[in-house]
Amino acid sequence: MLVTHGTFSSEDMSSGHPDKIADQISDAILDACLAQDPAARVAVECAIKGNLICLMGEITAIAQINAPDIARGVLRDVGHAGGPWGFGDPVLERPRPPRISNFHAAELGRVFVERRPAACR
Repeated sequence: MLVTHGTFSSEDMSSGHPDKIADQISDAILDACLAQDPAARVAVECAIKGNLICLMGEITAIAQINAPDIARGVLRDVGHAGGPWGFGDPVLERPRPPRISNFHAAELGRVFVERRPAACR
């Protein structure tokens, strides 16, 4: 990409980023609904800020789920138990992002995670 005016930058969210955890929570709620009702219609979003998790949306299904328990389970699974954000396992959908700038951002995140103390992973 040729940038003639302005600044071009790239970002990569490392493991444990609140946006990645929020996506995992939304996906887990969808999965729980579909497991009970394959015809379920689920439009759920999750937002995270500090110690607050907001679940919003709508579910049309015969499924009976406990969304707060599902959210707590995801937090437990990624290793977040009351400490600061930044814990969990990376979710990579492809081995390398297509742009070199994204590749470097992802590599910096990978090195950051590798150098994190083992107790924080």
